Amino acid sequence: MNKKEQLEFETLQELLKQFELSLAQSETIRFTEDEFESIIHYYLQNNQAQFALDASEMALILYPFSSEFCLTKADAHIELGELDHAEEYLTNNFKIDKTDIDLYIILSEVHVLRNNYDKAIEICKEGIEVCRENLDELYLHLAEIYDHQGEYEEVIPNIEEAIRLNPVNEDALYLYSITMSILDKVEEKIVFLQSLINEDPFNDEAWYFIAISYRELGLYEKAIEALEYINAIDEEINVLGDMAQIFYDSGEYVKALDCLKELETDEDLESIDYQTMAKCYRELGNFHKAKIFFKEALSIDESNEDLYYELANIYYTEGKYQAALSLINKACDKNKELAHYLELKADILIGMDKLDEACELYKNIILLNHSTSYYISKFAYVAALKFGLEDALELIDKGIEDNQHPSLLYHKAILYFIFEKEELGFKAFATGLEHDFSSHTILFEKLPEMAENSVIIGLISDFKN
Repeated sequence: MNKKEQLEFETLQELLKQFELSLAQSETIRFTEDEFESIIHYYLQNNQAQFALDASEMALILYPFSSEFCLTKADAHIELGELDHAEEYLTNNFKIDKTDIDLYIILSEVHVLRNNYDKAIEICKEGIEVCRENLDELYLHLAEIYDHQGEYEEVIPNIEEAIRLNPVNEDALYLYSITMSILDKVEEKIVFLQSLINEDPFNDEAWYFIAISYRELGLYEKAIEALEYINAIDEEINVLGDMAQIFYDSGEYVKALDCLKELETDEDLESIDYQTMAKCYRELGNFHKAKIFFKEALSIDESNEDLYYELANIYYTEGKYQAALSLINKACDKNKELAHYLELKADILIGMDKLDEACELYKNIILLNHSTSYYISKFAYVAALKFGLEDALELIDKGIEDNQHPSLLYHKAILYFIFEKEELGFKAFATGLEHDFSSHTILFEKLPEMAENSVIIGLISDFKN
């Protein structure tokens, strides 16, 4: 937070303190309209709708013909779940400016919350015909309604119109970027964003989203160049955090760390920044620092179960199973159905020689509809350790029969080779080649030495010919 932001924050806190004191004493303070707007906006943004309603009603005592405060009052009613009250107030209030886009946005929101999307869309289109200012916000809201319904093809023309009206509307550009990615139209997105840049080379918002698009395509150098251009447009815009993310994605971990260290000299790092630092150190093999920065991230974002998982994974890699188990339990307590959480917990239990518990976890994973060949094969390897080859083979055969996973034949071959039953292993491998040739490298991932086995080489050669 810079000095200007700090001053604005302190000023707002003082206004809120005065307002809440006046409310407690049943007094009316003569705030300016701008001050009331700041107070109400704060309460609406921070899920304190009753205070927002009280502030709107106090503002209307002083400014009885304010359309703005009528609208914020209705908005507060909506946040309190009083939809009928909000609709009646908006529909019958002569003081509300009928050319104010907020009237149509708030009224349409009433119908969105009732799941009456057709009526919400109708209201937005009515507003587009009537209003003359800030139409980009109304087109954006219309696009958001279509987004709620998953009608992404309808989102695009409306969001493009919003951006045409206001090429630096960050919310519109964000929704456009996300929607085009969902539709797998990243290249088309870049063409559109480039057209905005061609019209205005100083449009830093367009440059930012084009950088994100290049990152999606793995064009990391172009993404960095776009971010550097933003810095050239305005040195006050800090893109170091985004650069760090891109350098991490591209495997340039030292450069990513350099960006974050420089960022730290200018402002406080966020949880995502500490996570990126931790991941960089992890990839560089410095587990000590990785743990430090995952813990820093956790101190900011204690509810993020992924951070417990990441820490548990490092402790597991270090062979510190008890600490790893404690952390993965916290992650699983927050989300009991994520397969990779349960998988790590099972691996930790295997490390602690608690094979019965590990087997139960793999049963749970498969029951949670994660019956992929990957999890079935992992379950089979644990079962082989605990119960022996026959039980493991039974799991593999059931997986092939129930789920049509021919790649499991290679895991069957692996189990035979592990238990020194070579002939059966070669036979299972040959059957795998017949049913799913493309997956045959599974054998070499688990048993690299088999890549040089003459029989295996011969089987592959015969199949190709």
